[in-house]
Amino acid sequence: MAVPAHSFEDAPNELALCIAWHAGLTRRVTNTDGEQVDIIFPGHWTHGHGPDFRDAMVSLPDGRLRTGDVELHFRAQDWERHQHHTDPNYNDVILHIVTSVDGFVTRRANGGIVPTALLSVSDHQLQAVHDRHPALWAQFGGDVCATSLSKRSPSAIRAIIHRLGDRRLDERIAALESAFSSVPPTDALLPALFDAFGYARNRKQMRALEARLPWSSLLMSLDALPDSERHLRLLSLMLGVGGFLPLSAAHAKLALLPPERMTTVETVWQTHGHMWHDAVLPSTIWDTSRVRPANHPVARVATLAALLSQCGTRLITVLLDALRDNQPVPALLQAMIDTSQSPALGEERAVAITASVVIPFAVALARVADDPNLEEMAHIAWDALPSASLARPARRARSQIAGDLPIRNLRERGNQGLLLLDKRYCGPRRCFECPIAHAVVADTLASAQPRSSEYN
Repeated sequence: MAVPAHSFEDAPNELALCIAWHAGLTRRVTNTDGEQVDIIFPGHWTHGHGPDFRDAMVSLPDGRLRTGDVELHFRAQDWERHQHHTDPNYNDVILHIVTSVDGFVTRRANGGIVPTALLSVSDHQLQAVHDRHPALWAQFGGDVCATSLSKRSPSAIRAIIHRLGDRRLDERIAALESAFSSVPPTDALLPALFDAFGYARNRKQMRALEARLPWSSLLMSLDALPDSERHLRLLSLMLGVGGFLPLSAAHAKLALLPPERMTTVETVWQTHGHMWHDAVLPSTIWDTSRVRPANHPVARVATLAALLSQCGTRLITVLLDALRDNQPVPALLQAMIDTSQSPALGEERAVAITASVVIPFAVALARVADDPNLEEMAHIAWDALPSASLARPARRARSQIAGDLPIRNLRERGNQGLLLLDKRYCGPRRCFECPIAHAVVADTLASAQPRSSEYN
């Protein structure tokens, strides 16, 4: 989809307006009443998917802040010519930016009047923006963005995706380092672990469950119990506080509890869980619609209870020792669960937990404790972590980049990069900020340079 440099139009188009707005060439505009509107945040560029910019923030002449969408046109009348006045997708537009007003009143489909303002960017500036080849950006935001570059230079694409994965890791590390300033390591690790076991649809619920139990004292009490009692005690408390008791036969099957053990779980809850009977979560908060049995929250709670009861207060030590010894952490997590009494932890989920929880936790703790060896071994584990299957957002980002072409050797580091790519760039259509798009534009301009010199 490369655009030859000599095929660009000679005059600026609306794409140039959007680039000028996105680049912050104006921080203040004047509305049709002669009043100044300050641009606090220009919004996220949608690249033609609805209003030009979403979630912008402006300061009105009376000092009020407003958040909403921004639409740009050369002529104010293009609002109606493009049928925006009948499209409810434009009902959140709070500012119509134009270069020519001609007395036009901008009205939304819901009847609201949109303030119209003149773009305070000179024709000379717009021409300069256009001359930097904005038409290249027209190829982004569609079905596939980087097919040619993915085919000719897969290593370049892979390197960008890996850097995005590293950025996702760094963000998690920073969040955990921040948590260490106010809570001990265990109290920072467990919310992240519960969150990971909640999958996409029950993360908040799992974090609510974690927050309602006193984990420091609870894990210490487990250390004093015989091995045969630890799992049932913790499972009873977690299911009880989670609002799952008394268990239905279907839920007991999900937790691999035969009838006699199901009765024991409910008895233990009545005997040892009385301190938390007032803290029980409503059973209705759990999202169980069309959830596969292995991903049902009862099954996830049972698996996590088995993992925590296996280590008790030694959980952090066990995980960090595995990293220091260069052991495969996903295999360790799986081996720590007695599958005769609890649902297994799948290999792919173990990989995802290692990537999203264990490794960032280890790096954050290593930095706080000034342990460079642990940090180095955690990064070695990050680079070597095998790939879990791609989640839907990662598959969507990969298809956006390369279509049906494979991008090999991404490993889990690359999978995490694809997740960030979809969330940060592809989903909100922030193509002008996307590193993949920047690489494609740079590659296209470089390949067009010899051809353009022929016309000089």
